[in-house]
Amino acid sequence: MSHNMNTMPTVRRGRTYYKHGANDNRGLGGVCSVIAIVALLIVPPLILVGSERSRRTRYIALSDALDSDIVELNHHDITSRDLLRLRPSTLVHGTSSRIDALSVDPDMRVSVPGALVLRRNTEYCQWQEVQSQRCETCTRSVRANDGSTKEERYQCNCVKHYDYIKAWRNRRINSLLFDQPGAHHNPQRDPMPSRVFVDDNAKLTFPKGVFDGEHDTDDEGNTQQNHYEGGGHRHHGPPIVAHLDPNMLSNG
Repeated sequence: MSHNMNTMPTVRRGRTYYKHGANDNRGLGGVCSVIAIVALLIVPPLILVGSERSRRTRYIALSDALDSDIVELNHHDITSRDLLRLRPSTLVHGTSSRIDALSVDPDMRVSVPGALVLRRNTEYCQWQEVQSQRCETCTRSVRANDGSTKEERYQCNCVKHYDYIKAWRNRRINSLLFDQPGAHHNPQRDPMPSRVFVDDNAKLTFPKGVFDGEHDTDDEGNTQQNHYEGGGHRHHGPPIVAHLDPNMLSNG
């Protein structure tokens, strides 16, 4: 479920700054260059380590799956009591015929019957600062140590302009660092963040497969009369009702 609140954005022109002469920001540029180099040296190894760890986890999970038996929930021999005796990492497979679930967002007072997961995606109407700069190209003579000279091109007489766009954003934008923070204030609080809601009591019903026979046993071990189809000897066993783990639903 989604509620689209996107509208046409509001655009406001901000200040314009003119800087005469060369566009030299050596102090700030040097610091930014050092930060960028450090980030390039540290971030890629961290990403690589995280990727290898995730790949190893998937490899172990797939290896365990290939070495284990898969329990078929639609098989006529499986009962609800058998499911209670399965170890937590056992793989199961089945096709459900009924879902008993109700996902609720109490803050928004929204409930969706039959939904296993309900996702709330929050957007706030905020200002975004857009900075643009236009410079001229100037030339100057540079003298080398050996006395020779050559002409050098550089940026000069720069005009820096700020624009502000108000639109719906799914993340918060800090307006304290804007050129005009007082005129373009964004909310700093997040009273209703994006969130995932799951049903703690979700149940799936798995019908039994069709097989030959005269009688069947229920989950209590009692013999019960079969339900024949068309007067023959092929019938369905009692269905399996499984409760879903909320943590599994939250993790996708």
